[in-house]
Amino acid sequence: MVDFIAKVYTYDGTAYTNYVGNYWDDYEGTDAEGDGIGDIHYSIDSEKNESDDYPLMKPFENYNITTSAPA
Repeated sequence: MVDFIAKVYTYDGTAYTNYVGNYWDDYEGTDAEGDGIGDIHYSIDSEKNESDDYPLMKPFENYNITTSAPA
């Protein structure tokens, strides 16, 4: 099951609300907003058109997910 609910999380001392993907050690994207989420999707399997649209810039332990965002 995939969870597509925006999360409230803290990254580098600031709280954000956004969708949270996975950390990919070979992701080379940028994070212009500084929210810890990459600006460009991470391609998982281009033949199947699978991607992570919210790749994390750092390993998961650098994020503190506190709750789901209000509906």
